[in-house]
Amino acid sequence: MAEPFERRTESDGGVISRVLGSRGRSQAFKELESLFAGAASLRDVSAEQVQELCASYGVEIDGGMRAPARSFYKRFLEYCFVDCALSDEESADLAHLQILLRLDETDTAQLQDEVARSVYGEAIGDVLRDYKLDEEEKRFLSGLRAELQLAEEVAQTIYEEGARKAHARFLSTTTSGEGVVLASRTGRIELKGSSTQGLEDAIQRAIDRVADILPQLESAKLSDARVMVGDGGIKEWRVVLQGWLGNPAGQRPGHGQD
Repeated sequence: MAEPFERRTESDGGVISRVLGSRGRSQAFKELESLFAGAASLRDVSAEQVQELCASYGVEIDGGMRAPARSFYKRFLEYCFVDCALSDEESADLAHLQILLRLDETDTAQLQDEVARSVYGEAIGDVLRDYKLDEEEKRFLSGLRAELQLAEEVAQTIYEEGARKAHARFLSTTTSGEGVVLASRTGRIELKGSSTQGLEDAIQRAIDRVADILPQLESAKLSDARVMVGDGGIKEWRVVLQGWLGNPAGQRPGHGQD
C-alpha cells in the first residue's frame, strides 16, 4: 500500500547504514515506513516484524519510537478520511496499526480528536465556500459529525468558527458573476441574483446566497433589474440589490446542524 506511506530505498540510508553500523531512530523510522509501504495491507505486517526491525536499531517501538509511531497513526487516519468516511477495512487496518505501534487508547483517542476536528473544519470551509448552507449540506455535515464521533457541542463550535471566517471573507472579498458583487464593512452590501423563472425568483436567489452567512441582513432594495432576451421572449432576469446589515455584535452565525 503505497499511500500514505512511502517506500524508502537504500539511498535513504537503510541497508547502507546498517552495514556501516550506523543505527538510530531515524533509520528505524525510514525502514518501518518502507515496511508499511511495501505491504499489500497493513494487516499483512506482523507485530514480530516491527519488533525485530526496531530491535535491529536498538530502539523500542513504545519507547524512543513513540513520537514517530503517533505520526504514523495520525497520517494513516488522515488518509482514511480523505473521502470523509471510514470503511470497515480501514477500521480494521487502524485497529491493527494501533497494535503494531503499541499505542494505547489515550494516544488513539487524542489523535482521533485532532484529525476529526481538522477534517470537520475543512468540510465546513468547503460547504460555506458559496456562503450558503442547503439541506443536503446540512445532512452531509450531520453524517460526517457522526462518522468522526464528534460531540455535538464540539461540532457546533467548529461550525461557528468556520462561519465567522466565511463571514469575514465575505466582507473583505469582491467577486463577480451571480454571487456577491460588493461588500463593505459599513453595514451596506450589494448583491446580484439571476433566474430564468422571474423577477421575484431572481431577488430570492440573491438573498438566499448569503442568508446563512449573514443572518443580520435586515432589508434590501431593488436597485437594478434587467432581462436577457432571445427568440422573442425573456431568457433570464438579473437583479442587483442594495442590502443593509443590522449590528452584528453579539449575534451568532446560523447553525450548521439540525
